[in-house]
Amino acid sequence: MTALDVLERCRSGSREIREMEESIALKRMALEGGSRQLDGMPRGSGPRDMLSSMACDIADLSRKLDARKQAYSAELCAGAWIVDRLPSAEKRVLGGWFLECKPLKVIAADCSYSISSVRRIRAAGIEACRAIDMRDLTGFLPEWYERAQI
Repeated sequence: MTALDVLERCRSGSREIREMEESIALKRMALEGGSRQLDGMPRGSGPRDMLSSMACDIADLSRKLDARKQAYSAELCAGAWIVDRLPSAEKRVLGGWFLECKPLKVIAADCSYSISSVRRIRAAGIEACRAIDMRDLTGFLPEWYERAQI
């Protein structure tokens, strides 16, 4: 795993967590609606089996969500450390892009840069991240992080 991989995981983390939470909410809503319709149906019927399966899916997705939240927290700490090692302009742009998930247009407005300048600074920052030795990052990523299957 490289510094850039960690930063990409930071950028995608909030979206992945939001999508998992939305999926759980939809499945719970369907499960509640389906269980109300099944009152009085005999056990072992197909719809009951489907609802049991959906309940298992919710539990599994909830475990994955908890693991992703834990990994995201570690990624944000490591990402902040990575970005903090960059020069000021790259730090502001890459911090906005990867850690805060801001669009380039917003970063440009926040920093009083043109969008083309933000793109150029982002490219320079990404190149600088490629040179970061990941052995320096081991204190920021927990031991379980590399082993985690998320």
